[in-house]
Amino acid sequence: MNPVAGLYLHIPFCRTICPFCSFAVVRNSESRHRTYLELIKKELSLLPIQETPGLSAVESIYLGGGTPSTLTRDEFAELMNWCDELTESRPVIHRSVEINPEDVDEILCETLRNQGITRYSLGVQSFDDANLALLNRGHTGRNSHDALDLLRQSGLEDFNIDLIFGYPGQSPESLQADLEKALSYNPKHISVYSLTIEPKTRWNRNPFWSDWICDHEDLIADMYRLIADSLTDSGFTHYEISNFCVPGYQSVQNMIYWKGRNYLGLGLGAHSYIHPHRWANHRRMVDYQSALVNNERAYKFKETIDLIKQRDEELMLALRLKEGLDLRHFEESYRIGAKDKWNRKIEVLKKKGLLKDVPNALIPTLEGFLLSDEISASLSACLD
Repeated sequence: MNPVAGLYLHIPFCRTICPFCSFAVVRNSESRHRTYLELIKKELSLLPIQETPGLSAVESIYLGGGTPSTLTRDEFAELMNWCDELTESRPVIHRSVEINPEDVDEILCETLRNQGITRYSLGVQSFDDANLALLNRGHTGRNSHDALDLLRQSGLEDFNIDLIFGYPGQSPESLQADLEKALSYNPKHISVYSLTIEPKTRWNRNPFWSDWICDHEDLIADMYRLIADSLTDSGFTHYEISNFCVPGYQSVQNMIYWKGRNYLGLGLGAHSYIHPHRWANHRRMVDYQSALVNNERAYKFKETIDLIKQRDEELMLALRLKEGLDLRHFEESYRIGAKDKWNRKIEVLKKKGLLKDVPNALIPTLEGFLLSDEISASLSACLD
């Protein structure tokens, strides 16, 4: 049985729910926090041993959401102490937490420090108040500046700043200003995501948003190039499509996902992968709670990953990473002559500037990142 490398805990509470958010979230109510934390613990207790082959080898604990920073100091301490018990208090574990700027105060900073948090991710999205109002965020640009000042004063130096681009009203100039303000705080990591309109979100009900994105694909692509150029010129490594870091500061948790390693997700809507099984929990609190109260597993969806699906996912994820796909390793792992089947396509992709001219590897260029999904789907079809 392969060990679990990553532990993800989903905290679904949000003070404001973004109209584009597709995650499993609920409006924050402090009275529901403790009950929810008990549900997470019960969820773990109901997992069969063959699906959780011990957590003593966990390398990363990640609190995501939702908004983990809505938890009180005592609730946060309780959750992290429980994680210590599960992982036998191993000191090498990366401990990451997502934070919203409006939640940051001296008490939160002290809590993060006392609980051994090694990395935080701040959901800035933009420093521009007009853009934040359009995105219906619950904070202002001033909140983000104040939060970053407080967090840095507390000694937490390994941090990520989240930004969003590609929406109505945002100009390349305002995007550049956001990047420069983020860089002025010397973060170790910056994630920059293009706005997408997912099913069942509030903005999906209004065709304006999807239509605007479709009508402005060239502008959004130019913004992506601007982001990549600005951050790489500032010394960041563009190691994944949407992620940039100071060398050596990749997101440990995300690399576990992207490398197809085992991870366990607990909480509302959380996903897990313990080879060869993948499952996803209920996204509605009433369904998640009802299942656990009745001593039933909390997942809504479960599948067994066969060799072909594993192969295609490895290809897809590799083409999202700067290091790309090692062709020899891929062929040996799946006992296929992928290079022979792809030879003509690879040459075309290189001539189009979508893949770098590197032997025995598929390494995407910046333009290749823009078409990563299409490239991986096309190559997978050749193997079938």
